[in-house]
Amino acid sequence: MTSSVLLLAFLASTPPSQAAPEISTSGWCSPVFVNVSGKVTVNCIGVDPGALKQLNVELGRRKLELSAKIREADEWTKRYKQLEAALAEQGNQDELSRQAEEYLHAGELDKAEAVLKQAIESGEKNVDYIAANQYRLALVEQLKFLPLEALPHFEKAYQYRPENTEYGQSYADELLEQGKFDKAEEVYKATLESARRLPQADSTNQRNVVRALHNLALLYQETQRTAEAEQSYIEVFNICHSAADGADVCPDIVAMLNNLAGLYSETLRYKDAENIYDSVLDLSRELVKTDPQFRAGMAETLINLGTIYRETQRYKEAETSYREGLDIYQELAKATPQKYDEEVIGALINLAGLYSDTGRSQDAENSFQAALQIERPLIIKNPGAYLAELGLTLNDLGALYETTRRPKDAEAALKEALAIRRQLANDAPSAYQADLAITLQNYGSLCSDFGRMKEAEDSYTEALSIFRRLAGGKPATHQADLASTLLGLAYLYANANRSEDAQAASQEALTIYRNLAEKNPGVYLPSVAAVLQKIGNLYKDNEKRTDAEKAFNESLTIYRQLAEKNPSAFLGDLAGILNDMGGFYLDIDQLQDAERFYSETVDICRRLVESDPSQFEFHLASALTNLAVVHMQLGNNAQASPESLEAVQINRKLWKAEPDSAGDDLARSLIVAGNTTTDHSASCQFAREAANVAQSEVVGKLAAKQVASCPP
Repeated sequence: MTSSVLLLAFLASTPPSQAAPEISTSGWCSPVFVNVSGKVTVNCIGVDPGALKQLNVELGRRKLELSAKIREADEWTKRYKQLEAALAEQGNQDELSRQAEEYLHAGELDKAEAVLKQAIESGEKNVDYIAANQYRLALVEQLKFLPLEALPHFEKAYQYRPENTEYGQSYADELLEQGKFDKAEEVYKATLESARRLPQADSTNQRNVVRALHNLALLYQETQRTAEAEQSYIEVFNICHSAADGADVCPDIVAMLNNLAGLYSETLRYKDAENIYDSVLDLSRELVKTDPQFRAGMAETLINLGTIYRETQRYKEAETSYREGLDIYQELAKATPQKYDEEVIGALINLAGLYSDTGRSQDAENSFQAALQIERPLIIKNPGAYLAELGLTLNDLGALYETTRRPKDAEAALKEALAIRRQLANDAPSAYQADLAITLQNYGSLCSDFGRMKEAEDSYTEALSIFRRLAGGKPATHQADLASTLLGLAYLYANANRSEDAQAASQEALTIYRNLAEKNPGVYLPSVAAVLQKIGNLYKDNEKRTDAEKAFNESLTIYRQLAEKNPSAFLGDLAGILNDMGGFYLDIDQLQDAERFYSETVDICRRLVESDPSQFEFHLASALTNLAVVHMQLGNNAQASPESLEAVQINRKLWKAEPDSAGDDLARSLIVAGNTTTDHSASCQFAREAANVAQSEVVGKLAAKQVASCPP
């Protein structure tokens, strides 16, 4: 039985009445606005007032956005309860443990730490007692938000009693959190073997095996070892499927399923990811019928499923899924805005990204503006909670304005995003430096588009410096970001006629992607193809024809393989490289080759338009215009004329929908149509229309030249 079939069988065999305990709808903690100024504190179930006060003080110092603050508080509460239970159990026989528990409840963690250290010193040679108190000391350090101080105490507890699965799991969890992957894997595996040796009829022991396997899967996922991650997940689901009480053994099964679906999505196994999300969604729909508390989880699954549809270019389904998820979050936010406003913002940004992908720039802007209308009032009340969300929205809105040729709006949005993200990165570098680098890239691209090369280079160079530093600490996470920045810098250098610098940057990017693809081809082979395509264009622009052709052909080979295996995801990319190769051969007057590549581009675009005209009509029109140019140069106006007229027809429709961004495309097709017709009057009519809609100076001059040959 294949992995995906096994998972579907597992879900199908789990009736809703049993599944209910497995879906987590909320954590221990929730936000509370304490006064009209909007200052946010958190309230956590089961935490004593003194301890809760200390938690809020620490959270206030950390300057986190609201969602991160709630996650931190939930994790803190989990550790608080672990320590509370351990101290209460020991306190029945031990005065020092009782004192430590009292200090814990009062939020006096330094005093609790001192008492536990005293207990260790008085423990003499009682290894179990010393190990237990080392473990408790580690939890105290975590509650004080001092993970580096917690680690040696977890290590000592584990060294004293390596067979204790709780000590092993907690030690490995902290190692993983601190990026010590090799040691974390070693401890997880040893802990897993210890858990396996215990009687598996006991659900507690089974739960420990599941926890260790799941944590191993997360480690493998973090370090790009996807096959091992999948195998660990599959073993988890085998255990959950066969357990007498699956809800007890696997209380977080839906989170695990979502993690695996995320792994499949990351590795472009979209169908497997879709199958999991579909099944979780079906289960959620059944649960919602009897218990509305599951609506939030259902909305999250709908958003995830919408992203799968978006990645596989099923844009109508993506919009339907995103909108249903958004509608649920908006209803929930009416009752509890402080809890769900952030989810509404996230759903709006996803929807805006979809509209941007499909050329619906006005709809995209409307969605971004709707997100801003929620964020800006919240920022006034509580800047720390929503500042990161505002930075994200402004960054993405700025990128949209750049692509739709609104440079002033783009610059205003990106400058505000930069200011926000600089502030966040200064306050919490590990959390926000990558976001700052992304906005720096976007600002560099904008400056490059408008000839401000010094500003562009400064932005790209700063982004590059950040990603080099981040890649040194977490290479698996940030190497791809580093390569992307190098590629943007390469284009900047090419536009500035710095060909050697452009070649060096692009080759470094290609080397990074090739190394990543060797370890994980499913994720990074498309990036290799994309970089080769861009390198081919760089070589073409610098008239290095042999190098350009070699890069284009390798890119084409990869995209053909990818499109054969996954046409819904890669046919568009295949059309893109074919179009670029057609342009390459047209530039060097190899017209038969240009005709061959452009013809295949048109054929693929026609197939894509059948499935989603809103996304691919523009590409079809562009390919038709290019093919008409080739046929015109071959002296075959009988073919060129209908091709150009079809392009004009498509571009007129697109221009009416998006006059601010589609004018040049319509003008180009009109100019070509005017050159392919034998009717001089019609040719002049096309030329005048082209002059009226052209947006750029270059296209405007071409249209004006054609108009000049016409009678007044």
